[in-house]
Amino acid sequence: LSGQALVLNNIGYLHHLQGAHEAALVNLERALDCGQRSGNTRTINYALISMGDLFTDLELWTAEQDVYQKALPLTKQLNEQFLILSLELALARLASLQEEWEAVYAHLEIASNLVVSKKSGYEWGLYRLAVGHCNLLQNRIPDAIEPLEDAKKYFKQPIKAASTAFLLCMAWHEAGDSKLAQTHLQQGLDLAMAMESDHAL
Repeated sequence: LSGQALVLNNIGYLHHLQGAHEAALVNLERALDCGQRSGNTRTINYALISMGDLFTDLELWTAEQDVYQKALPLTKQLNEQFLILSLELALARLASLQEEWEAVYAHLEIASNLVVSKKSGYEWGLYRLAVGHCNLLQNRIPDAIEPLEDAKKYFKQPIKAASTAFLLCMAWHEAGDSKLAQTHLQQGLDLAMAMESDHAL
């Protein structure tokens, strides 16, 4: 059952990347069921996080928050530091969409403590991306541009690089620099169109 849960989770993730959201959800629900029947905390956790990622793209904020909050204590129990960071940043983004700024900064502070103790450029980039996005949502444009430009340097993964470029396009547009906005928009489109997935778009 644990093996089935992992395979179903991977199949669900691949459907998600291809934009086949219904098929993704079916497989992820089956993965969660297998994980729960096996009693394997790790597979339960992976299925919950994958479902949360799917709900993010579908903009089902309540469902996303529910599964991420279920996943967070399991992730801490397993001591999976990267996943703890990812969940704290996801919950910060959710709180920012609801304009719950006190909660946003609480999650970002936990995330900053996680990344400062490591030397992972990618994890630092994720943190800086979250800070930039948070500032952009508050229309604090200069405070958004600097961390987003910083985050961009750490992403070789096309999805994150494209997403950062799109946010920079928005930020420079708001700053009144249409040339830089167009440059970042083109960079994001080039990265997104080169992938075998519409995920970044």
